[in-house]
Amino acid sequence: MKLAGVAPNGLEALRMLETERPDVAFLDIRMPGLSGLEVAAELADRFNAGERVPRLVFITAYDEFALKAFDLAAVDYLLKPVATDRLERTVGRLKAQLAADKYTSVVTRDAELLIRTPLKDLLAQLPQERFRQIHRGTIVNLAEVATANRDESGRISLRLKNREESLPVSRVYEGLFRPQ
Repeated sequence: MKLAGVAPNGLEALRMLETERPDVAFLDIRMPGLSGLEVAAELADRFNAGERVPRLVFITAYDEFALKAFDLAAVDYLLKPVATDRLERTVGRLKAQLAADKYTSVVTRDAELLIRTPLKDLLAQLPQERFRQIHRGTIVNLAEVATANRDESGRISLRLKNREESLPVSRVYEGLFRPQ
């Protein structure tokens, strides 16, 4: 991993994330201007559907923000002072996720296949009027969506025709669906 930049405050962090488009962002919960949580929420609003949002790792001395961080699709949540072995585990997890981006799991009515095409490349090949990304690693065929539901915490999930499981919709893509 290579350091792309350091921002002195939340507003600058947001600007850097929009212009640099890094794979990963480490955000402090307590930053001047905008908090790390506010930066993450803004990212969700500013990135267009289909755009890759950076993986987020929150760093803080306050454990009470962990649930909110994971609600904003955090990969990890590190408590200060950050132990070297804990940071190494996080970086290892991030590297594995970035490497996994080269493969895509395709689920159909009848089978589940692993293809060597990154999700963003697959999305570019699919007709946008029929297929939409709903999460970092999930694209759905809109014709296969039975319902969109909002849970008690306000999160949207999709129920597909002929499938048992519900698929969570990331905040980045919630605007595409109207829950019933």
